[in-house]
Order: sequence, then C-alpha cells, then structure tokens
Amino acid sequence: MDDMKVRFLVLSDLHAIIDEKLRDDSHLIFTGGSCSYSEAFKKYLLSLSVDIDYLICAGDISNKACSQGFEQGWVFLNQLKEDIGAKGLLCVPGNHDHQSRHSPEVFSPKHNLQFIAPLFPTNCFTKNTHFWAWNWCVIEEADFNAFLINSSAYHGFGDKEYEKGRVSKETAQQIVKYINSGSFTRKPFNILLCHHHPFKMDHVDSRLDIESMELGSYLVRELHQTRSGAWLVVHGHRHYADITYAQSATDTPPVVLSAGSFSAKLYPELAGRTSNQFYILEIDLESTEESNKLVGQFNTHECPYPTFWQPSTSDNLPAKGGFGSDKTSGMIANDIKNMIDDENPFLEVTELEVFRDSVENLMPQGFKELIKSLEDFGLSVRTEANMIVEVGKSNE
Repeated sequence: MDDMKVRFLVLSDLHAIIDEKLRDDSHLIFTGGSCSYSEAFKKYLLSLSVDIDYLICAGDISNKACSQGFEQGWVFLNQLKEDIGAKGLLCVPGNHDHQSRHSPEVFSPKHNLQFIAPLFPTNCFTKNTHFWAWNWCVIEEADFNAFLINSSAYHGFGDKEYEKGRVSKETAQQIVKYINSGSFTRKPFNILLCHHHPFKMDHVDSRLDIESMELGSYLVRELHQTRSGAWLVVHGHRHYADITYAQSATDTPPVVLSAGSFSAKLYPELAGRTSNQFYILEIDLESTEESNKLVGQFNTHECPYPTFWQPSTSDNLPAKGGFGSDKTSGMIANDIKNMIDDENPFLEVTELEVFRDSVENLMPQGFKELIKSLEDFGLSVRTEANMIVEVGKSNE
C-alpha cells in the first residue's frame, strides 16, 4: 500500500445462486462449485494490475435467503480477498441474506448467518457477537474506522418489515456514544457500511421509494456531527450506481457511494440506466486528513454481457471520477478562462497540469458542470477520462 493512499475494491448485491431454476435472477451461478461469471471477473480484475488493500461487500450475497447460495457467495468473497492479496474484507448482510419472511420453518432470520463458516461478517468471534447483539460493530484499521450496520436486523418481525431497512435511534446513539468515548481512536476517515440506502432514492425508477433505511439519514447526520474525521458511506440494495455528497450543514459532507449490483440480472426499467458493476476507490489520506473531508478518486467497471468486462460507459457513474475537490467547477472554469487570451488561445495537457488534482477530484456531475461552464465562455473543450486535455477559443 502507498503510505498516502488506501484502495478499496467494492462489490454489492451478488445474489449468488446454485439453483438453475433461479438463473433469471443472477449471472453468478455456481454449478458444482464453479462459475464462469466469477472467473471472467477475476481474470479481468487481475489484468488491471491494481494493488487492492481492502475488499468491501454491501450485502445481498445470496438470493432469496438461499443458505447454500450464501455459502457459495461467502466462499467466493473470501477467496477473492486472498486472490487479490487484500488485507481485510468488510461485509454486511442484506435483506436477501436474512430469512426475512414468516414461515413455520424459520425460527430466526439470522440463524444461518450466525453459524456460517468462515465466520460472518468478520473473522472475529467477539466482534460478530457484538454485531448480532447490537446490530453494529466497528473494525479498526491503521488508516480508518469501519462501522458495519445490520440494516436488515428487524426482518422477520412485524408486518412487511422485510420491505425496508432500519436502524434504531438507540443504535445510532450507541455508536455516537462510542465515538465520543475514550475507546475511539480518530483516524483520517471513517466508513459506514450498510446494505440499505440511508437516503431515499426516488430518482431510480417510477416507483415510490419505500425501501430506504428508517432513521438512516438520522444516523449519518449524527455520525457526521461527532467531528470524528471524514466519512464514506457505502450501501447497495437498489442496484443503481450513483455517488453523491450527503446533506450537511458544513462544507465537509460525507461521500455516499450507492453501489450497483455486481451480478443480479437487472429489471428492464433499470437495465437501460445502469449496469452490473464493481468499483475501485482510492482515498488520498494526506489530503483527507488535512481537509477533514474525503478526498480521492474512483474507477467504475461494468459487465454489459455475462462474461465480458470493461470500463464503465454509464453516464451517471462513469469509468473515472472523484470526490473532495479543493475547488468548485465554477472556480476551475474561471481560472482556466483567465489563462486564455489572444497570445495564448489554447491550453494543452502540460499547461492544464496545474488543475489536475482539482479536476480529477470533482464528482461526475461537477465535471459535467465544468465543461458546460467552459463552453458557455465560448471555449472548445476536449476531454479524456475525467480530465481536460485541451481547451481554447472556439473557431465558430
């Protein structure tokens, strides 16, 4: 690991299956312990030659609470960690991992998850005991603290509780109390990992979003107000790829990554707007600690066909983007405009190098706004992979 960088591989919503009757639900089909989809993914990932420090999975390892599917998916994740040489695996369960529905055979929605081998969700019996008892636990690493939340903890209880996620106010307050105690060690940043989305995502499709995590926005707000360092929130569930800043009363808002599904077959309304994806996040530790906000970049890779992977062509979460820029898109646009005059009508890569970090750490929408601002100034812009490679006066 670069002493000033930490890299994460992020997957979510595997929906691993072993039953051929459910093949319409997922590409991740294990037959006799093997899976062509996972093998193609591993081959592609290793071809990228990227050093990964930690593997993250935001839940729904299995499909429709199939215990055998969960076992295969959990083995896949643990083997993936070894294959890429990652130092750790951060994972939480999703609604498809719990036995969420009432049935005579199910006496505990979490029973199978508590007794799986290897241990789940961590390799530490004590931390797992805390997770299943209190619906959260914390993993302390050298450069960050990771808070794992069981947003499906109340599934199996109450009418249609399985339709949404939940974190109790008491759980949120318990975590805040821990952070404010002497047991907590501040690191450059913190991760909040959960399956359900803490904020409503009504923009995903035509349905009213009733699946978000109850009190999720309260949890994020309370954690952010502890002033305990920068925050990264990672969740799955909606199968829709997106990255945003959380609502905040400060200029250091948490970064929220909504991970798309790694391998579930997407329903038609969603398939035209996103894809099966995985992500590589790189956090700049020095800039993050100095600014008290998360600073870094991400790469998105997609699988438009069952055994073919490529950099993302998605508009909402492109192949490359960032977060935590030290300047707004408007500030960068004005700085670039002011460098262009009659004597120097064009700027090329070497002259634009001074803007590299600011531009690469813009959110995707911020990068779009930068290009639009430059064009509104009457400038012509050429870009490659979230970077401006040439800008100058238009010939029109």
